[in-house]
Amino acid sequence: MSNLPEVALPTTGLEVDHSASAPPAGVNYVAPHYYGEQQQRLPSKGEYAPVGSEDRSVPKDSATVCGVRRSTFWLTVILAIVVVAAAVGGGVGGSMAVSNARSDAQSGSSGSARETVTVTATVCSTSAPEPTSTSVSEDDPPYVPKEAWRVNSINGSCPTPVMQNTHVDNRPDDKYNCREGRDFGGFDIMWFTSYTLQACIDACSNYNVANKTQTPCKGVALALDLRQQYYVNGGANCWLKSEANEAGSSEKKTNTFAWLENQ
Repeated sequence: MSNLPEVALPTTGLEVDHSASAPPAGVNYVAPHYYGEQQQRLPSKGEYAPVGSEDRSVPKDSATVCGVRRSTFWLTVILAIVVVAAAVGGGVGGSMAVSNARSDAQSGSSGSARETVTVTATVCSTSAPEPTSTSVSEDDPPYVPKEAWRVNSINGSCPTPVMQNTHVDNRPDDKYNCREGRDFGGFDIMWFTSYTLQACIDACSNYNVANKTQTPCKGVALALDLRQQYYVNGGANCWLKSEANEAGSSEKKTNTFAWLENQ
């Protein structure tokens, strides 16, 4: 206990003016809560947290444009510009490529139209070479021709306007006038299968040497559609004629006609 005098204040009938310590208008203080069984003191003014005094302004970073953040908005705009620029560039580039290709094609076609091509023709004789004693070797395998019904057509073109039989043994040097696309009807001596025009006229010369008759062979008619002749004439496509001349021949695209020049 202190020896100093004490002042006892009355507990009733006293009034306290709180106007000086009242918070400004529009500001409310929220007192912290105190819990417990024992009576606690009232909080002082400094312990109050003013309500409505906090800074509720939007941060500069959170400013919005069209309802979205400014940074998001500008990022979207830049991305849209890039996409549009790429689409336009691709379209322009594709159009230019098509135009260039079309121009190249036109220039190429015009250039090819003006180009001059020089063709050198070489005349080859289809007549078989004259056989010699050394042209055939004993080691050569035997030749087996296809069956006539397997051959659609044969070559009946005239190598020259005048053909000659091959010079073998004692056969005469017969010369035959040759005409493509012609036939000679009737006057048949004999008929057989021949794969070449040369073999057909050789048979005519051989017939005259072998038979020594009064009805010699004077010409041949060769049918080129060998398969068709196989089914129609039993495979015969070469006919030896006892009479043959150009005046009596007729047009036939699938035939070749030859007659002796010195008959």
